[in-house]
Amino acid sequence: MNDPDTRAKALAFLPHGPEFRFVDRLTALEPGVRGEGEYTVRGDEPFLRGHFPGDPMMPGVLLVEAAAQLAGIVVQSDPAIPPWPGLRLTALRAVKILGSARVGDVVRIEAR
Repeated sequence: MNDPDTRAKALAFLPHGPEFRFVDRLTALEPGVRGEGEYTVRGDEPFLRGHFPGDPMMPGVLLVEAAAQLAGIVVQSDPAIPPWPGLRLTALRAVKILGSARVGDVVRIEAR
């Protein structure tokens, strides 16, 4: 379902405050099945001041967080399942971070 209104409503399922949201836009969504999203590294994020001064990049753990947030949106948007108010990331296995994200980069995320 690629309807912009549906994608905008699905973003509302994120319980995170604006300063800890790492999905700016949903570019595709099949509720409960898969989604695609984007996050733009703006340059004003507080974590960039210390990671690393003079050569800022988005920490890998926050790239993983972006993927987890998108996965949560996909799950929470399934019309056949009521939203899970306590949905949390509880485990990771075999995570590989292939690359980095710097100021001005658009991080493209997929979750199934």
